[in-house]
Amino acid sequence: YEIVTPFTEAMLFDLDFTQGADTMFLFNDAVYPQRLLRLGDTSWTIGNAPFIETPFEEPGTYPASTMTASVKDPVGGAVTMTAGSAIFSAGNVGSFIKINGGIVKLTVYTDTTHMTGVIKQELSSTVAAPADAWSLHAPAWSASRGYPRTGTFYEQRLIVAGSPTFPMYVWGSATGAYLDFTMGVNDDDAFAFKIASDQENPIQYLASSRALVAFTSGGEFTIAGGLEKPLAPTNAQIRQRSNFGCNGARPVRIGNAEIFVQRAGAKVRSFSYNVTTDDWTAPDIAVMAEHLTTAGIVDMAWQQEPTSIIWLARADGVLVSVTYDKDQDVVGWAAHTGFDGFVESVACIPDATSDQLWAVVKRTINGSTNRYVERFSPDVLADSAVVTTAGAPATVWTGLDHLEGEEVDVVGDDAYVGRHTVTGGQITTSKAITTAKIGIPFENRIELLDPEIQTGMGSASGNFMRTSEITARFHETAGGTCNNQPMTFRKFGSNAD
Repeated sequence: YEIVTPFTEAMLFDLDFTQGADTMFLFNDAVYPQRLLRLGDTSWTIGNAPFIETPFEEPGTYPASTMTASVKDPVGGAVTMTAGSAIFSAGNVGSFIKINGGIVKLTVYTDTTHMTGVIKQELSSTVAAPADAWSLHAPAWSASRGYPRTGTFYEQRLIVAGSPTFPMYVWGSATGAYLDFTMGVNDDDAFAFKIASDQENPIQYLASSRALVAFTSGGEFTIAGGLEKPLAPTNAQIRQRSNFGCNGARPVRIGNAEIFVQRAGAKVRSFSYNVTTDDWTAPDIAVMAEHLTTAGIVDMAWQQEPTSIIWLARADGVLVSVTYDKDQDVVGWAAHTGFDGFVESVACIPDATSDQLWAVVKRTINGSTNRYVERFSPDVLADSAVVTTAGAPATVWTGLDHLEGEEVDVVGDDAYVGRHTVTGGQITTSKAITTAKIGIPFENRIELLDPEIQTGMGSASGNFMRTSEITARFHETAGGTCNNQPMTFRKFGSNAD
């Protein structure tokens, strides 16, 4: 099932999203925010988010002219705006005027001194406002100014941030009204804040945590209401907590920590509130494994079940993982090499008993480059594999066009059946089987750290050591070799001949 989206391939790694039940908002700074709705398993719709109102720029401009409104109310009513000099143009359609304590959205251009609008916030009077007593505000989002690049839900608001024209701005919807960005001064009105900093570092991502967290390319900020009150148009505390900066990989939340990749792509940090120090900290969890992240991290995902693992795609196509349990002080890194594929992106999708790891893998098959969406399974020990079943024992297995010309390993009826070459999208096995797992073979290799043995002379590190015997234990293994000699695997009840 597929639907058409306004996003190009070049935009894919610059997409962000936030989700509530069957509704997802997608963000890219070159595309109007999109709303994706799931109506059924095979019924989805996507289109421009139907905002009731979008925010306008602040502080706006102050034209050298008087301005008069024909009426002061009601909200939603039509009003004619009359300027004392020729200041209007057709380009002002969609702009806002702040006048006499109210707000008017301009909707129809009449001439250079007259425009029709809609009252968004009631005016106090219809008295003509002199120059510098009213202001004109262009829309904050447009095709020329760009759109927000990130968003999240926080305190019953949709919060978005980081457009090309306003890279340090954060916009919040009205409370409980995710599609309404009509700004005001009441506690439940929409708002717009600029993160004040000595550097103009664009906001990369937002995250909802103990506070609203803004990850910029030069630092990490928290945004929260002051005096133990919710975030509101007149109640906001914005504080910089660290100055590491975030790269383009979307952070993942684990417990009360936000895991993000530092700006250069080689360090992975855990950003969270520390009760002991009463402050926010961001230690580097890759400090003992910098050799695994030096190539740069471009994407990551968190697999919660059955084991807490962060999966990371490197810029060179290598898949890296870190088994992470903050409460137990577990941080175990590993690089997953040895398979013929370039991992570009990763994602985790929960099912009934565990989280499935999915990846976009670029492979060169039969001389051509292809991208496959693949799922990792501990039950299938082959790459880009298919698992299939025949109604009766068979020797010819089809459906392998994506592996044309490749050598594949076959496990049939839980036994190794040998290596075959895919020709014409199919293979022929030497014996008839009912179930088959067919995929590109890879070598399982575990590289352990040097053993550390405490002796009476101190550490054994740097000393010559000899290993005379090893014990290998296998779990659900179909076959293997030792010193190039095949090992025999049997189950209870199998024929020993």
